[in-house]
Amino acid sequence: MSEQKLFSDYLKKKRVEAGVTQAVVSKKLGYKTPQFISHWERGRAHPPIKAISKLIKLYDIDADEVANFFLASTEEQLHKAFQIARSK
Repeated sequence: MSEQKLFSDYLKKKRVEAGVTQAVVSKKLGYKTPQFISHWERGRAHPPIKAISKLIKLYDIDADEVANFFLASTEEQLHKAFQIARSK
């Protein structure tokens, strides 16, 4: 399983444990629709850093744990991008 998928699953798990819906999270973060949260939880996109700090508070989770998941996922994406660039 990819690190990005692990991060997206982690975000969903923490939201569910916090007892909030994607719509509630979306509203608290200032988004008009829960589609942004859905994309994050399906691994289609990463939340911006500003949103991650708000999620840490909203979900009452450990910042270091979130940082480790996020960094691992970002590292994987960078490696893939560099491999593609080298192959061209």
